[in-house]
Amino acid sequence: MVKLLERHGGVVYAANAGYYRDAELARRLLADEAAGRLREGTLGAGETVAEALLGSGATGGDPEIVRMALERIYWPLDDERWYRRLWDPLCFWNHMPGIPTGNPELDRSTYHECFRLLLARCGPNLRPKRFGPTALHEVAAMRGHITADEVVEFATALLDLGARMDVRDDLLKSTPLGWACRWGRVEMVNLLLQRGADRVEADAEPWARPQAWAEKMGRGDVLAALNR
Repeated sequence: MVKLLERHGGVVYAANAGYYRDAELARRLLADEAAGRLREGTLGAGETVAEALLGSGATGGDPEIVRMALERIYWPLDDERWYRRLWDPLCFWNHMPGIPTGNPELDRSTYHECFRLLLARCGPNLRPKRFGPTALHEVAAMRGHITADEVVEFATALLDLGARMDVRDDLLKSTPLGWACRWGRVEMVNLLLQRGADRVEADAEPWARPQAWAEKMGRGDVLAALNR
């Protein structure tokens, strides 16, 4: 369909290559940019092809495209843009309910590979200025179409690289364990406790403690894990 539209004067938006895991298109767009023949409308304002491909490639779950993009991106380690990119593979875009153009038949494991590629460039403890959660917080809040095993896989990748478990976000005033309790991710609760997370958090606001979240949200299995 893309090729048909292009033959009739259409312009392909660069990010589409990443969403739909089209590595051939990604390579062509990078070559067109390098040769100065990129068509108007291919990119958003102030964006490079590599930047467009990095975000959509991670979102769509294509490690090959993410690698292509990373070869051309030189952001500092603490650049907040890395945090936004770390969030991208957590949505499992092609497998997200309500995305009519996604392709749920594609391999799901590639999102984790994209996540690891990004982590290798920025580390596990970046925090955005707005609300201040870490990537470990975001993993705890992954949506319902992400399986328990997948959540644990992402959390393990972060913990193995030294992700902190004691950081509180600025909105819920909670640690990643608190978030996992709030969102009912009992497998992640168990993982964090095994890695030494403080199950009591006596220094937290009473309403922001792990047990308080589990009680408020009616998470009986989480309460059982906390009290085991």
